[in-house]
Amino acid sequence: MKLSTLFFCIGALFFFSCSSDTDAVEDENESSDIVITSFEPKKLFYKDTLTILGSNFNPNLQNTITINGVDQDIVYFTDNEIQIKAVDGTSSGEIKLINQNTNILMGSVVVSNEQIYRRIYRNNDSELIKINNKTGLEEAFYFDPTCINGSGMSNVVYSPTRDNFIAYSSFYYKGERIDFFEEHNPNTGNCTETNIYNSFGSLVVSSTGRLFGLSGTGIHELNPQNGDEIDFVFSRAGLSGLEYDSYQNELIAHYANDPSYIFYRYNLDTGEVIQVVTQRIFNITTLPSGKLFATGPTGQYGCNGLMEIDRDSGEVLDVLFSVPSQYCPNNSERKLGKMQYLPSVNSMLIEFSFWYGNAQYTPKQILYDFDTKEYKIYDLPNFFHYEYLNLSI
Repeated sequence: MKLSTLFFCIGALFFFSCSSDTDAVEDENESSDIVITSFEPKKLFYKDTLTILGSNFNPNLQNTITINGVDQDIVYFTDNEIQIKAVDGTSSGEIKLINQNTNILMGSVVVSNEQIYRRIYRNNDSELIKINNKTGLEEAFYFDPTCINGSGMSNVVYSPTRDNFIAYSSFYYKGERIDFFEEHNPNTGNCTETNIYNSFGSLVVSSTGRLFGLSGTGIHELNPQNGDEIDFVFSRAGLSGLEYDSYQNELIAHYANDPSYIFYRYNLDTGEVIQVVTQRIFNITTLPSGKLFATGPTGQYGCNGLMEIDRDSGEVLDVLFSVPSQYCPNNSERKLGKMQYLPSVNSMLIEFSFWYGNAQYTPKQILYDFDTKEYKIYDLPNFFHYEYLNLSI
């Protein structure tokens, strides 16, 4: 073999074994003159616009852009730039440009695909709506969950084992309060209710379908079919904010009576109760990693923020952010409420509700990104409150 031919082969081998240090990649099985220089953002939410920059895109062809095999809405297409809008049902995966000449891999993107719902109170009635995971705004009406006798659901929770929403409701008859236990089927719209003597708050459902709730005296296990009490699992007056940690199979509730601030961890496997002394907190949630996060006062003027808490010692490990002081002047009450973790994009939704001016309720949603350590605040209509519901579990 000639020396020049040998050098050519070595050079060719080196060239094709190297790859560009960018997020955009060309499909090795297709030949194309298309060049991808960048795309942003790297995390997408429904209706977000993804911008892809490069060259030789050829807008004159019948082009399709897919993410993880799902066709996207193309809103702008030139030889050097493509803009697409993420459609509902998209999940994380490869971005591909497909036409009659090529099938090219343009990169990979992370997409929030959780189906998140909220209970709201509108027109003097409870409703369930599907929300935009990023902004918190309504994407679609889900259903009206009011049974015949009840005045709308409260303390609602979704049970994946029964594929039903479980809630309590009440109405007054001749001055007497009458409580009902309700089951709502989201597929048929059917609602059944059972007259009960006691109602419970802060309902949670375990991964095996067990139902728990709070009363003024402690934590109770309830029959998920009729709401009757099965067992009084933990006695402690003054508990609030019951949460279920599916990763540790624990119930977590907190107690506040200044200067005492405590949360209790009840292990469903062993029945062990662990008391953890901490600082003032309002709400607790956990991540798949086992990390525990809470909201509570973290900044000046009593402004709330998001904290990582040691689940064993109660110590504050980190303050991830505090709400800007303009939202909480003069030590006014500005609470960060319920939280919902989005594992697909490693982000947290946080309800931010407060009263402003002449008793005007102005709710907001905060989206916190654990990867970038940044957050954004989005305005919501004044009837948006109550819990998040994740039907993607």
